[in-house]
Amino acid sequence: LPTHTAPSGGFLSRMVMGLVLLLIVVSLPAIYSLSRGRIQAFHEAQQSSRSTAQILGQSVTHTLEKVAYALQVTVEEVLCHRQRGGDTQELLQFIERQFRRIPELDSLMITDAHGIVLLGSGHMLTEPVSLADREYFTYLRDHPGAGLVLSKPIISKISSKWGISCARR
Repeated sequence: LPTHTAPSGGFLSRMVMGLVLLLIVVSLPAIYSLSRGRIQAFHEAQQSSRSTAQILGQSVTHTLEKVAYALQVTVEEVLCHRQRGGDTQELLQFIERQFRRIPELDSLMITDAHGIVLLGSGHMLTEPVSLADREYFTYLRDHPGAGLVLSKPIISKISSKWGISCARR
């Protein structure tokens, strides 16, 4: 009768070690590939974020340049209007044209020296609105040669929307 002998502890131990080594050898390339894929995805996400930020920055800059130009020509038109004693309706039509040219604008308003909105486009005012308490207004009042001034994000007294006011004298 043949007798079966149980595998010795040394053989079983070597077999388990061999399987573990085989598992490690087979797993290493997969782990390496996953690690490289993660690093590559991270770098692609960084590049995409930089590109998006650059495009957004260019868009904001372009919009601010358009707004600055519209405000400058509006100031010049108001000064010419005062000198020639022009019609208020004519000035309002000019403001409307400037407003329509820049769809990013919420409104385009002219105030008096006390901050009361006199004319504007974008919203119909039902009652007088004063901007005299706004930081950009007081800054321009105290620094007449300042040029274009941007506010911090604020809630508009006219539209009740969050925005950044661009103003000049």
